[in-house]
Amino acid sequence: MSTNRLNKIVVGLCDLSKEGGNLRLRLLRLLKANFPDDRKLLESLMEVDLYHQRHHLAKLSLVILEEHRTRETINFDDAQVEHIMPQRLNAEWRLQVANADKVKEQYGSTLGNLTLTKYNQEMSNKPYSEKKEFYKDSNVSLTREVAETYNQWGKEAIIDRTKELIDELIQIFPMPNIKEVNEEEIAGEYTIDQTVNVTGKAPVQITINENEYPVKTWKQMLKIFLNDLWNRDSLNYDRIKENNQISRMLFRPHRRPATLENGTVIETNFSASVILANILLIKNQGTMGAVIATVLAETCITLIDLFFVSKAIPNFSGLSGKWKYILAGATTFGIIRCINYKLPGTFVSLLFQGVICVMVYFAICVATSSSFTNTIIRTIKQRKATN
Repeated sequence: MSTNRLNKIVVGLCDLSKEGGNLRLRLLRLLKANFPDDRKLLESLMEVDLYHQRHHLAKLSLVILEEHRTRETINFDDAQVEHIMPQRLNAEWRLQVANADKVKEQYGSTLGNLTLTKYNQEMSNKPYSEKKEFYKDSNVSLTREVAETYNQWGKEAIIDRTKELIDELIQIFPMPNIKEVNEEEIAGEYTIDQTVNVTGKAPVQITINENEYPVKTWKQMLKIFLNDLWNRDSLNYDRIKENNQISRMLFRPHRRPATLENGTVIETNFSASVILANILLIKNQGTMGAVIATVLAETCITLIDLFFVSKAIPNFSGLSGKWKYILAGATTFGIIRCINYKLPGTFVSLLFQGVICVMVYFAICVATSSSFTNTIIRTIKQRKATN
């Protein structure tokens, strides 16, 4: 991969606005889009001028190939890169190789025409028949192989050896397994009511009221959630058990029972998505019950406080005629709390809640007014008299 393309990847990683700021997801997608596969690598190296690349890339490639074959680390500091077909052609090379100058220009510095030797000056631009005798006695397996494999040296031999060496490099440096990724494949934290495809995935942790519990399976997550609910609010746990839908699914074990800390046996033979749906349903049930209980308790406390205040202070008429407004306010509060839990925190939902709040409040005030009540009573009496 060229430096220019690497620079583009680095710049792309710095753009936090893309992929939702997810650095790992961005990196994988950039690599997948820019990383050459085996075919592209083969096509590129077949004709690339490797010898003139920076950082002694040709020598590095040959050393890696040699060490991979011998499985030993060899000191090649004093070794030189040898052009089998020399860079300066003489008459003998032009006679032995058809279109020698064109072949040298196109393939002379490719990987297949290069090898390692410590006798570069001695061989210089000698014809292949003489070089071959030097190669036979070389301590470098890459160089010996040339003499053992090729009787003649020309375009076909260079192309053949280039392909062989590139295939060997691909085996040494296989392409990373960069599969197609989606947001759901990236590890992260999700709330229980987020829509996430968890099929084929395993949880690692569940956080409840800032308490973190490590988990390995969805079954374990379900048990921890129910144990936490029991330890934190046993009354709410009992109310949830009374829910027919939840009780029928969880508290009547058939296939894969599991025992909670309080001794209750539950069913755990569910898919990941079903377990998450159960946890969300229990969470919603618990929240609704808590809201209603809180509203009723606060309303009762307020009424009791006003009653005692009216008894303690002479001529106090604070409670007189005000009960309907207290009832309307408490009921409206409870309804809005329930709606707010279900709706997203957007401006439209807040506006909708405000409209509902006003409508419910005035509806209760009208329904509890004396004139409205008297009208209803008179209407009922008139219908009875008519019948």
